[in-house]
Amino acid sequence: MVAFANSHGGTLLLGVNGNGNVTGVSLSQVRDIEEWVVNIARITVNLP
Repeated sequence: MVAFANSHGGTLLLGVNGNGNVTGVSLSQVRDIEEWVVNIARITVNLP
């Protein structure tokens, strides 16, 4: 997240495996992932 913020941004792909195949993400997984990302940001990202 910080790398995206410190550069020209980027794309975070959900539901794509290591081989580049689209595996999909269910709506419940999206909600869980969103909560996980928000919690990590809240705990680890310190604004200046």
